[in-house]
Amino acid sequence: MSWRQVVLTTLAASESTVDGDEWAAFLASNGEGDIVTGTVTKVVPFGVFVSFGGTVSGFLPRSAVSSLPDAGTEVTLRIDRVDEQRRRVSLLEG
Repeated sequence: MSWRQVVLTTLAASESTVDGDEWAAFLASNGEGDIVTGTVTKVVPFGVFVSFGGTVSGFLPRSAVSSLPDAGTEVTLRIDRVDEQRRRVSLLEG
């Protein structure tokens, strides 16, 4: 299984837990290219998951960052892509 398949599987499993109101509020104030601040919730070999509060989170791939931050670290990143249908946020270093 490639890292992309793992990410998609992990995100698919968690997307049903994203509250619709929280997702709508996040989209209303954030879009592609915007700078956002969040907290690293999970570090995996292929990147990190970042929470923006509540149930909204994004993924920063290892290939998009010079070094992986530790879990619990507050990070400032740029939104690369937003997939509204799948409720996925891809991140890049800010």
